[in-house]
Amino acid sequence: MYIKGDFHIHSSESDGALKPGEIVLLAKERNIDIISLTDHNTVKGNKQAIVVGNIHGVKVIPGIELSTRYHRNQVHILG
Repeated sequence: MYIKGDFHIHSSESDGALKPGEIVLLAKERNIDIISLTDHNTVKGNKQAIVVGNIHGVKVIPGIELSTRYHRNQVHILG
């Protein structure tokens, strides 16, 4: 059973400051046991995050944040 999670995280693969593996290590340090990497319009960092998560006992759910438009308004969709 997972206790603490964060399901909307951006890495340096989009507009975040940390590399995917560094995010996993920070999650571990903060006792977060499940995360989802949801970079903007890319899944490039998910593989690295999953590998590091497996090593350090942090469950990583691969994700993405898609930039879309609806009636001329910018809409972000998490997947």
